[in-house]
Amino acid sequence: MEHTEIKLNKKSIYSTQSGKHYVEMLYPDGWSISIKENRESYGGYPYPYTFRIGLRNPENTALINYFSPRRYIDDHLLSFRNNQTDEYGNLLHAFETLDEYLGKWAANDMKDFENVTYQGAIEVPNMEQLEADRKQQALKKAQDNGRQLNWYYYKKMGQKYSYTYKGVERMKVYAGIIEAEDVSRWSPVPTGGFMMDPFMQNAMQSVFQDMHYDKNTGSYVRLTENETGWSARQLFTLDCMARDYDYYYKNIFLPIRNEGVVIHDEIWNEYAQIKKEMDAKRQKAREGKRAAAKAKQEADAQRRESQRRFYEDIRKTQQETHDIMRSAYDNQRKSQAKVREIWGDANQGNTRFVDKYGDEHVIHTYDNYAYKNGDTYVTSNDPLDHSYDWEELEKKKY
Repeated sequence: MEHTEIKLNKKSIYSTQSGKHYVEMLYPDGWSISIKENRESYGGYPYPYTFRIGLRNPENTALINYFSPRRYIDDHLLSFRNNQTDEYGNLLHAFETLDEYLGKWAANDMKDFENVTYQGAIEVPNMEQLEADRKQQALKKAQDNGRQLNWYYYKKMGQKYSYTYKGVERMKVYAGIIEAEDVSRWSPVPTGGFMMDPFMQNAMQSVFQDMHYDKNTGSYVRLTENETGWSARQLFTLDCMARDYDYYYKNIFLPIRNEGVVIHDEIWNEYAQIKKEMDAKRQKAREGKRAAAKAKQEADAQRRESQRRFYEDIRKTQQETHDIMRSAYDNQRKSQAKVREIWGDANQGNTRFVDKYGDEHVIHTYDNYAYKNGDTYVTSNDPLDHSYDWEELEKKKY
């Protein structure tokens, strides 16, 4: 198949949902552009933490995809890197290497195709020098911040595969740039006082696994800050018919990949704005909970005050009952019995209630309401909601 020269233009890509300016990238003249956003919650914030830009030729035989850097964090898992340790014996955390990641990505992406064959890695010229330069930059940055570089990784590469789709042989490339580092800050441990004792130094070191003796400085140091960071600068795929691979790879895919994709500030501003709004809502919810807790405390205080007044009224009633008994000593026996009953209940802390059958129940309480379920009683100074199993008793009227 003959191919005519295709002009590459710089194109600004905008979000189909928010209208925000996402990226600027090269695209082939006459090809179609599509964008797919994933706005599922990431860390509790509903912003597009990953998106894909697709470039498709007019014949629908070739497709180039660009994935936002967040695809890497979406797809990979943190892992220990070959059990590497630093000079203090700490096991270093790191991300899987780029070739491992691309291989897993390809295996999952092409699992339903036939005759999938790995055709080898697509390396980048002068990669060794580029990696050395990047590591020197990372080392200087760590030193300038008073930290140390424990582990560094930078890789730019691609992997090529062949496969069969509907009887047609096709080629697919997975490519990207990944950078990761582990940096830490070790701070001296004060050695005055009891820490001058070798026994205490050994004891503290056995308790705090992140404390070690630094032979270079002759003092004990402790890990006070540690961070593993990463960035996925590019993630691309090329998918085309095998007979057209050389043309599309050399004339379209490589220029787009080498030129890179510039992520516009608007997308980061959108992340920041949505995060700010979500944080404000969360703060408002926390304030609401605090207000509810304060209201509960105030209600509890009012309840305690109501109980105190109630008991004061009981004590007053006791005194009044005593006076009535003294002045009505010569009244009828029935009246005297009622007075003795009131007096007895008041002094014993009892209140008499009557059930629906007219039977009396003497309950040790000063509350105004009582409920009965078999031989079990519940009292309250305020009415309570209750099920049909509980019978509300009526306070006895004298």
